[in-house]
Amino acid sequence: MDVEGKINPGDDFAEVITEQVGASDIVLVVIGPHWLSVLNDRLSNEDDFVRIEVREALRQERRVIPVLVGRSTMPSAEDLPSDIRRLSRLNAVEIRPDRFNADLKCLIAALKALPPPKRTPKQISRPIRGRVTKSGVCRFQLPAKVVHAALSKVMFAMSDDELRYYLNGVYLHADESGLHFVATDGHRLALVTLANAIGLTAMPDVILTREDTFELFAFLHRQSLDARLAVATDRIDVSVAGRLFRCQPIEGRYPMYRKVIPNKNGISVTFRKADLKEALLAASSPKQARPYVTFQLSPDSLSVRATRGGDVFDVPAKISTSASITVSFNARYVEDALRHIDSDDICLNFSDGGMHVALFEGLDMADAAHVVMPLRF
Repeated sequence: MDVEGKINPGDDFAEVITEQVGASDIVLVVIGPHWLSVLNDRLSNEDDFVRIEVREALRQERRVIPVLVGRSTMPSAEDLPSDIRRLSRLNAVEIRPDRFNADLKCLIAALKALPPPKRTPKQISRPIRGRVTKSGVCRFQLPAKVVHAALSKVMFAMSDDELRYYLNGVYLHADESGLHFVATDGHRLALVTLANAIGLTAMPDVILTREDTFELFAFLHRQSLDARLAVATDRIDVSVAGRLFRCQPIEGRYPMYRKVIPNKNGISVTFRKADLKEALLAASSPKQARPYVTFQLSPDSLSVRATRGGDVFDVPAKISTSASITVSFNARYVEDALRHIDSDDICLNFSDGGMHVALFEGLDMADAAHVVMPLRF
């Protein structure tokens, strides 16, 4: 199993595995014909890395999916070490040699159809009170699980473009409306706002690096206590239960992202998330990749098609506009936005003018927003 994150010289490999498994939503356990025999040969070693990966995924209640390859079969509970015995009860997916591509596509489709883990950053009832020291450090605290959930809703939109290094992370800043977590790669944007922020307006704006974002996400996993944050221009400290996470922000100026967010007084559409996902799936072709999806909006209907000239599929929607527009988006970006919105009902706002930037929001989750830029042909 590959883990995403930086492993520094001298790091404890077992601890890194534990943290990175905690940062995963799904863990695939690939089982071949000799998987069990190799595992049994190393049975006496409780520090075997494969065993640690499976054990931690089960212990942390990740969604674990056994994937059978090479016509292998699921091991029985009696054949497995006691700490990973529950693996035998999990429903497996088979990838057969003679149907590799078809079975792999089915696995990918099944993974995409899975409901996202519930990590909605609920607004906390008590205010976030901060204070700024004479040295310019802003100190405040809030539940660790709230920070963890906020990161989970935006980190997927981080860039990996070395030329625009200042986009390779998550931007933290505060104003009168709250504490904001922002990530963008220039083509889409994810924003989470935590309201009730008091005394944070003087907090320095900082950009977490991509690697530090993943590491902080793992650091905060399953923490039920408050996180104490100290934010300065050259350092970010996060401490929970006596453990300290420290990192250095990116030096750079984050773009004025609010300029691309459509206002809510223009073209607005509301629909059920399941209806749009069903239309996207129906419009897709198994013989053709889905590089983009086209939305066709009129005063009477909303429809989508996956390719130019392809079949059109209607989406039941409530539409508050007299305009008619046709606009295309990167299909994966639309799917990512839907996947990170927990609400069953979606509000889609288009910006006025010729660009028609899309803003996806959950109707009962006004603290998060996902922006997708249109494609130009």
